[in-house]
Amino acid sequence: MYEKLIGCGLNQETSDLMVRPTILGERHDPLCLGQVTNISASNLSLGHLFRALCHGVVGNITSMMPLELLKQAGIRRIMASGSALTRNEVLRQEVERAFPLQKPSLSTLEPSKTAGGLSMEAPKAPMDTDYQEEMEPTRPQIRFNITFDKGIRGEQPQQKRDISNFHIERLFEAVASRDVEKLDGLYQYLHRSMKKLSDSLYQSYGKTVLMKALLHLRDGKNETIEVLIDISERIGDIKEFVNAAYTSSYYKGQTALHIAIERRSISYVKLLVSKGADVHAKACGKFFQPHDGPNFYFGIFVFFSHWRLFASDKRREAIPQWTHHLQEEPSGTGAKRIGQQAKVDPLAA
Repeated sequence: MYEKLIGCGLNQETSDLMVRPTILGERHDPLCLGQVTNISASNLSLGHLFRALCHGVVGNITSMMPLELLKQAGIRRIMASGSALTRNEVLRQEVERAFPLQKPSLSTLEPSKTAGGLSMEAPKAPMDTDYQEEMEPTRPQIRFNITFDKGIRGEQPQQKRDISNFHIERLFEAVASRDVEKLDGLYQYLHRSMKKLSDSLYQSYGKTVLMKALLHLRDGKNETIEVLIDISERIGDIKEFVNAAYTSSYYKGQTALHIAIERRSISYVKLLVSKGADVHAKACGKFFQPHDGPNFYFGIFVFFSHWRLFASDKRREAIPQWTHHLQEEPSGTGAKRIGQQAKVDPLAA
């Protein structure tokens, strides 16, 4: 069906049909709705509709990133990735029309291929950017070779198996792929080596494997999260694990709870709070600071900064349920005080 829609759109080079694709609202305006306007007997076809939809998607981007602003900033080339552009020629055409920069105006990075010829890698989550993925340089460590004497005696030391070594890259890859089996043996490894998931060697600028997992939900779920929580509880560092925060200047202070709320995951919000997540955690990085422009202001504190995000998913009924849960949890001490300060309904603001 998707290929047929693309074919219809390619046969319709332009359309006067207008589509605003914001059916779930905007982060800066959660209550705005999608629209289809300028309908006539001459443009009521799949070709017009698909062309107008792609034009509307790109138009939404250009409203936040105007071409003139890019030119003023000296930007001459746009790099893009993902299957939407590699598979959808109509969308690619609309991007090239909207951003007629110096050729090549658009560079699409081909996704990695599997044996079947299709990319199996899920697209990155909105906040899981290359900036975040830049790994913090490892700190110098003192290592002990407890088998050095075997070499002196002429014995062959037993080779370590890579399968038993859980380093940060391996854990990040496992949770990003949402593959629980890739975490098999993790508890035994941590217990044997006296390590914890909250240790600095499992953090990159404060980003933990739990945060990484929350950034890679599929249909609101990532089964590795429950496994990580269980392992952390058994190891004995659950409070430190769920309350670890970013240290980079851009996302400083952001915790797993901030991410769960931004992802509109009520179930993971409840899980984290029940495990001792701090509902008063303060995210003070540049990303969370007030700013001008159409981009959504996330705010600093957990309780109010993402209130509107639930509303943008048409889930107002979940907000009282969530706030009631925060007040009931032991870690929610003070939630009542925060609630008393909310004299104005944030949804009506």
